[in-house]
Amino acid sequence: MTSVTLSYFDFSGGRGEECRLALHLGGVEFNDDRIDFNDWPGKKPMMPYGAVPVLKIEGKPDLAQSNAILGLIGSQHDLLPDDAYDAALHVAILNYVEELTMRIGETFQMDEEEKKEARTKLIEGFMKEWVSNIDDKIEGPYVAGNKISVADIKLFVLVSWVKQDNLDYIPSNFFDANSKLMSLYKAVETHPKVVDWYK
Repeated sequence: MTSVTLSYFDFSGGRGEECRLALHLGGVEFNDDRIDFNDWPGKKPMMPYGAVPVLKIEGKPDLAQSNAILGLIGSQHDLLPDDAYDAALHVAILNYVEELTMRIGETFQMDEEEKKEARTKLIEGFMKEWVSNIDDKIEGPYVAGNKISVADIKLFVLVSWVKQDNLDYIPSNFFDANSKLMSLYKAVETHPKVVDWYK
């Protein structure tokens, strides 16, 4: 049996959690390599692009970048549409989630006043536009109707991040008024394999 390892930091969130969930939903047995933050400086030079998550499949070069990992898992384990164009529509959602993640991430190194101003502008501008665009892409309950995909998993992890109420000046209930996105979130949250993962 081919050995599969996913390396990411030791917490249940972020880009690594998306990949863990995708592997679990895809029925892939894998080594969940959780890196202690104190060990990261020594491991960073060994990672492609100096970042995690990294997917290691026996006999293959290490694969980095979460959307690339999700795309591979999705295509190989029935978590993306078979049709290439339909699959590309899902990959576009992966990239759009990354755009919001990056915009929020840019605020973490700001001082408190700058952070407040930047995040207030985000929720009043780009995030409102973002969630409206995402709602338009959801057939319901999942992006593609009744079939879960890696796009649903990535959206679920993003919404979970906001709902944890750890982002100052971004309300934890920001997404609650968006019926399609929240229906998707609840559908993923209650999916039997997701429930099993978080046991």
